Amino acid sequence: MTLVEVAVPRPLPRSFTYRVPDSLLLPGEPGLPPGTRVRVPFGRVALVGVVLAPARGENADGRPSRGSLKPVAERLDRALPALPGDLLRLAGRLAEAAICPPGMVLAAMLPPPEYAGRGRRLKTARITPEGSARLRLPDPEPDRRAGPLGTARNRKGGVRVPRLPRDDRRVLSLLSVSEGPVPLVRIRRELALSPGRSFDRLAREGFVRLETHRLPLGAGTPSRPAEREASSRSDGNDVREAAPRLTPDQEAASRPLGAAIRAERFAPFLLEGVTGSGKTEVYFQALEACLAAGRSAILLVPEIALAGQLQRLLDRRFRHRSAVFHSGLTPSVRRAAFWRVRRGEARIVLGARSAVFAPVRRLGLIVLDEAHDGAYRQQEAPRYHARQAAWLRARDSEAALVLGSATPSVEVVHAAASGALERVSLPTRIAGRRLPEVRIVDMRPVLRACRRRGDPFPVVSPPLAKALGAAVEAGRQALVLLNRRGYGGRVVCLRCGEVLECSRCSVALTLHRRGLLAVCHACGLGQGPPEACPACGGEVLRARGFGTERVLEEVSRLLPGTRVERFDRD
Repeated sequence: MTLVEVAVPRPLPRSFTYRVPDSLLLPGEPGLPPGTRVRVPFGRVALVGVVLAPARGENADGRPSRGSLKPVAERLDRALPALPGDLLRLAGRLAEAAICPPGMVLAAMLPPPEYAGRGRRLKTARITPEGSARLRLPDPEPDRRAGPLGTARNRKGGVRVPRLPRDDRRVLSLLSVSEGPVPLVRIRRELALSPGRSFDRLAREGFVRLETHRLPLGAGTPSRPAEREASSRSDGNDVREAAPRLTPDQEAASRPLGAAIRAERFAPFLLEGVTGSGKTEVYFQALEACLAAGRSAILLVPEIALAGQLQRLLDRRFRHRSAVFHSGLTPSVRRAAFWRVRRGEARIVLGARSAVFAPVRRLGLIVLDEAHDGAYRQQEAPRYHARQAAWLRARDSEAALVLGSATPSVEVVHAAASGALERVSLPTRIAGRRLPEVRIVDMRPVLRACRRRGDPFPVVSPPLAKALGAAVEAGRQALVLLNRRGYGGRVVCLRCGEVLECSRCSVALTLHRRGLLAVCHACGLGQGPPEACPACGGEVLRARGFGTERVLEEVSRLLPGTRVERFDRD
């Protein structure tokens, strides 16, 4: 009988020791190799964990504890370990950097379990009028005589009502500012609730309405059928479409990348090129050099939408030798892609930030396209940055790392200036094309004129309003981008200058017209806007700034009869 240390996906800063029954071992195998996925009993449930190493099985006082250890229930990977050694080392480093248990980091690296996605049903929640009314009411003052049930007496000393727990208020706040039903999985993920969090009590109290939707056949499937994926396996030829003729700048940028890949050494690069300068072709030149050296590559993009466009280019150029990783795929397709990569059938991995964990063999290149984009930062546990994970993995595998951007971040520019990165540039666009025109509008004269006339301050500048009208008259579409949700900005008292802040995060609350709430965008806690300032009692409160709700209202007023839609997290 052997013992192993298993990391489980629970927020606990340690691994757990289990017995390995002899029936789970292959002939001649002394124990379960590190990286093997196993199903183990954990309390009253069974979890999928990863074997880290053999274990001694001793208590804190050094006495053997084999008799009290639970056995491994099932071995999920008999053919080969799920995760190679470099990913196990990366998980340990990220666990330290992100202050996250290794089991949760490893869970982000694993394919979805076999039962994920079965039934093709989606459970959602929608707030009721009763829930909206309860959310806008302030919590009553605590009543010491209320007992352990958590009830409280309101400020008028009348009816005893239950207090609304903080997490319930956060759930109702998210539902209140969101249009339509919200999937329960999104609520749990966005508010960092436990995976087993139930919403039945909120439904029983009449605050939310739970619904189950049957997903249509084929929902969430990739654009390329599974049959085409299966038929695109190794055919003895990696490169299919001929590469275009490179510009002198592209040749100069590709030369050091190819040399580093052939030398099989860790070499980080900053590829700084203006928009339309041909950075994608430089990536493809590096991919060809990587495949010629018998190694594999990972190509990361910040958004799922960019992966589909780049996938078509990879298919034409490299005969479908790529696999796609992102959360928009069904669990079965993600599992199939995971094992194609693990078996070495796909040597190029394309995807969003989680693709940095793909179990490739002989890694030779990692590319981060648009490396400055904030989407490379994971907001839920484990909270990692794909750039940091790519750096650690490329250094461990003696691979080249390319950070491509037209507007690199300050820290990347500093790293290049200090010599930590080699800087290569593409200063001009292909075929001498012009860059798009950018115009900065000074709003100060407009605001001064509005102040003299007593008019409200405009949200849309006159040149922008004119350009939007011209686009609509020409039958074209327009995008108006703003990095703030909600209706207004900070809620400020005009008498004393007090800014309303979240009691938990000390973050300024943002006014949302939908739901009539002041919401903390850090923790999701919402409350009804107070009628008076909590600091001085003044009744003149105003929201400074504006968000996407206000822009939608203003553009709709400027362009009557034109369909205008808001597209944000809410």
